[in-house]
Amino acid sequence: MAEMNGKEKIIDIVFFTVCASIMLLLCWHLFYGQSVRLDGRYLSDMYAYVLYIQGVSVGLSFPYPVFFLTAKVIYKIFFRHHFLGPELGIAIATLLFYALLILVVKYILNIILYEKIADALGERKSIAGPVITVLSFSVLIVSMLYLPEGMRLPGISARYAGVSTPNPWHNATIIAARPFAILTFYAFYRLMQKFGDGGFKLKEYFFFSVSLFLLTMTKPSLVFVVSSVLISVGRFVMSGCKGINRYFCLVLCYLPTVIALLYQYLIVFSADDTGETGIGFAPGRVWSANCGNIPAAVILGMCFPVAVLLFNLDALKGMFIYRFVWFQYIIAFLTAFFLYEKGFREADGNFFWGYMDAMFFCYGVSLIILVKQGLQRKINAPVIIQWSIYFLHILCGGLYFADVLFGNLYV
Repeated sequence: MAEMNGKEKIIDIVFFTVCASIMLLLCWHLFYGQSVRLDGRYLSDMYAYVLYIQGVSVGLSFPYPVFFLTAKVIYKIFFRHHFLGPELGIAIATLLFYALLILVVKYILNIILYEKIADALGERKSIAGPVITVLSFSVLIVSMLYLPEGMRLPGISARYAGVSTPNPWHNATIIAARPFAILTFYAFYRLMQKFGDGGFKLKEYFFFSVSLFLLTMTKPSLVFVVSSVLISVGRFVMSGCKGINRYFCLVLCYLPTVIALLYQYLIVFSADDTGETGIGFAPGRVWSANCGNIPAAVILGMCFPVAVLLFNLDALKGMFIYRFVWFQYIIAFLTAFFLYEKGFREADGNFFWGYMDAMFFCYGVSLIILVKQGLQRKINAPVIIQWSIYFLHILCGGLYFADVLFGNLYV
């Protein structure tokens, strides 16, 4: 079993710190620009958040306080008398949560891949840590595929709108929630593993419950709740209803989140001026408003995960985590396609946030599968095709990030 020695840890920490510092410096420019609307550009949801933490009515409710409370504390304690106090509070809070996201992605990939990469590298295992750092930042920068304006596919009028991306840059709350989403996803995966080998540790249930609750109170994730509950019920039934104590503990884990979701539903879906409220059902209603070619939009957004799936169908049999990410994606697709929020929120397409989270997890797990293929020395045409598509997503993601970094429209 490969483990880091002192020198390898230093190399890993230094390389990661340098990469993270550069990324955070770029992100600070972006988040600051979005918060203050620098030069009248950098359009995003940030400006509404700036008004909200000042107590100014923006006609919206945000009953998920983790991000807003963090921003308000920063603003009130450190910048109360600064003329850009609220803006700085929002920008710094977003940067802090993004820093947490970077750490979480690196930490999880270290757990999953470090030993395998270090063993494969042999005497060169000192670069295993930096390799994982590069993989971490690659999955944080990938975006949907897109063609230059004027060369787009029929029905596709924009890069982002109607297509979506695993890494949206214009919404602070989804950025803030992403580290909790990853921790919750991994905690659930570990619990399902323990169910198989009979492990029963209350601290793991507690960690899952807390991370799920923090996720819900930062940005509700209906997709994860629905998909994980359905998976749990399915496994319970298929096991012949064995292990009732473990499943009872799992039910208890969901209770705080279910209560929070009910509260959020009541707050968010209060009637607007038109009297419309609640969730509506209409196939493609919101999606088709932004896109005239939904199949093409799905492929542009999910080209890499779909390619990995087609070349690795056997992985679905042997990897629970792979089956789960695709099941989660199916649930996310169905909610984004069929559901919409009645009233003035309809145009916001808020069910697409869950869709984009599901895209991110498909990319992450697909990358893990592809890396493991490379470690097995399976360098053939299918592997080259998969890596080539992934590099295209990285290229598009880098160009997309650079574009929004300079204040251009995220759509």
